[in-house]
Amino acid sequence: MASIGNAGSLSANSASMSANVNAALVSNISQTYAHFIGKQFQLSKHNVYVEEVIAEGGFSIVFLVKSSLNGRKYALKRMYVNNEFDLESCKREIHIIKTLSEQNKKILRYVDSSIQRVANSGGDDIYEILLLTKYCRLGGLVQLMNERLNSSLNATAAAASTTGGATSRAPVVALLAESEILKIFCDICEALADLHYRAIIHRDLKIENILIDDTPDDANLTDKQYKQIRKQSNSSSQQLQVNWNFVLCDFGSATNKIFDRRTTQYTSQMVQTIADEIQKYTTLAYRSPEMVDLYSNKPITIKSDIWALGCLLYKMCYSQMPFGESLLAIQDGRYLIPDAKANLYSKQLMALIRKNFYLLLILFLFFFFCYCC
Repeated sequence: MASIGNAGSLSANSASMSANVNAALVSNISQTYAHFIGKQFQLSKHNVYVEEVIAEGGFSIVFLVKSSLNGRKYALKRMYVNNEFDLESCKREIHIIKTLSEQNKKILRYVDSSIQRVANSGGDDIYEILLLTKYCRLGGLVQLMNERLNSSLNATAAAASTTGGATSRAPVVALLAESEILKIFCDICEALADLHYRAIIHRDLKIENILIDDTPDDANLTDKQYKQIRKQSNSSSQQLQVNWNFVLCDFGSATNKIFDRRTTQYTSQMVQTIADEIQKYTTLAYRSPEMVDLYSNKPITIKSDIWALGCLLYKMCYSQMPFGESLLAIQDGRYLIPDAKANLYSKQLMALIRKNFYLLLILFLFFFFCYCC
């Protein structure tokens, strides 16, 4: 399947293969969750009906729903938990998005929520958590990058068919223009600044958790018009509209707890509990050195998000992760700029990536004080 992780080594024929795989995945999801279509959920204010399944993960499932209150479409995230720790995490997620999205357009808009005890199993209460948010019809950043990759591969395949030849490698292209990268980067900095002002660590910043939001002016566009806009944005000559916002979502991993062995005594069991929590709530390729080595005597603070921000910037530029999933590379901070893509962007952006540990922190502090102070 064509994906942004291996854009430099795919054959032109992979584009059609990817389209078939994507269609199969969508069909499989639809069949697996077909019984949810038409199901009704009651939240605090809204009564909603499921129209389709948007996404599913290990801990939750997201539906496209329609509210009987106003006829509008929303995204409904449904979760089940059976312990107090996870329940508190869900409550924290709801509180964060409810509080911050009212004043920060770079955080996914909260609409409604509900927490209900639905069963008791073996002495443990089971809770259903429903979180209703704005539905971003333009999708997410990872979807956009994959669509552009496939568009590039399709163009390569078409060129090969007209010349009667075959291309063994996909062309080296920038999936995102520099102006787009900077727009996305600045929007996410603004979202993180609001979180960090309240001493909240997101802990799972990644391209999968960035959605593309429209503006009020686009609210009356039909789904067909949205699809046309999205199709145009996949052309190398057509960039996303600059007035669209890129919003941060999924605050289920967020915490306000600081881990610092220099100031607090931790037993081996406590350290293991924190290690298990990091394993559950974070993504390895975006983890900071202090997260992969809890005995390094380096505290886990909001700076871990700054590290992930650098990984995010690298991913947007080069369609791959700077450290892969190598614990040693993460601890050493060792990464390379791909030679084939070294000239895709300006020297200024390259300098920001090469010195991200320092420049990203300075840039983020600039956003922090400008936005929050």
